[in-house]
Amino acid sequence: MKIILPIIIVIAVIAGITIYSQDTQPSNDDVMMEKDGDVMEKNDVMMDDEGMEKIEKDGDTMMMNDDASDVMMKSGAYLDYENVNIASLEGDIVLFFHAPWCPTCRALDADINAHLGDIPGDLTIVKVDYDSNQSLKQTYGVTSQHTLVQVDQAGNKIKLWSGGNTLTSITAQI
Repeated sequence: MKIILPIIIVIAVIAGITIYSQDTQPSNDDVMMEKDGDVMEKNDVMMDDEGMEKIEKDGDTMMMNDDASDVMMKSGAYLDYENVNIASLEGDIVLFFHAPWCPTCRALDADINAHLGDIPGDLTIVKVDYDSNQSLKQTYGVTSQHTLVQVDQAGNKIKLWSGGNTLTSITAQI
C-alpha cells in the first residue's frame, strides 16, 4: 500500500500535465490567423455593428474586411488640441478641457492614457488646455476645468458635461 500511493500520485500528475498542455494548444480548427508569430484563435473573433469581424488581441482591436485579406488596426485617439484640425477628424469627437493644476483633470488624463487601447475606434478625445484657450471656452460655454464637450466635424456643440474620472465615463456619455 505504501508503494502504490506514490505511484498513483505520479500517474495523476503526469495525466494532469498532459491534459492541460493539450487544452492550451489551439487545434488547427481553432486557428484563425497567424501574423508575426502571434496566433489568433476563433474565440478572439467578434462582429461589430456593421457585420465586420473584429479581433481582440492583447487589448488591440483589428478589423477585417469581407475578403479577410486586409487587416487594419481600429482604435480611437487621444490628441492634444494644438496638433488637431477638428474638421479632419471622423466619428465621435470629445473636447476635454484640462488644467494641469486640476486634480480631477489629472485623474481623468491618467486613466485615458492608461487605457489608450480601449478608446473605441470611432472616438477621438481632444485634450484642450483650459488656461490658454479662452475663445474656445467661450464658444462652447465652458466655465470650469474638467468639462467635456462632444462636437461634430464642423465644431458644433452636441453635448456638454462635467466630471467623470475614467475613459468609461466618457464613452457612457456618447
